[in-house]
Amino acid sequence: MKKILVPVDFSEVSENALNYALELANITHAKLILLHVYHVPVPAIEVPVAMPSWQELEKENAEFMTKFVEKIIGKHKNIQIETIISPGFAVDEILSLIKEDNIDLVVMGVTGA
Repeated sequence: MKKILVPVDFSEVSENALNYALELANITHAKLILLHVYHVPVPAIEVPVAMPSWQELEKENAEFMTKFVEKIIGKHKNIQIETIISPGFAVDEILSLIKEDNIDLVVMGVTGA
């Protein structure tokens, strides 16, 4: 096993999945890929609405990811970790990444945000 994908939404459930994946990666010497997918809101009304730009959304989610990783990774410094933050739909992005990066295993929680 060389690559483990962990989709995260910064919830306690995804934190538990990441802890499990960290143990697996430690045993198998696999690389962890953390994926967070966010939605870019699209206004459905004609009235002007103040909406954050996609750059602001990406920056905010990158900050969340950094804090999330720092909180969990502490004792697992020897594991190679890659983080990906992407707009879109979670299922589509997960399936696309599995095919593109030849992911060997996906570890994810079943409930969350």
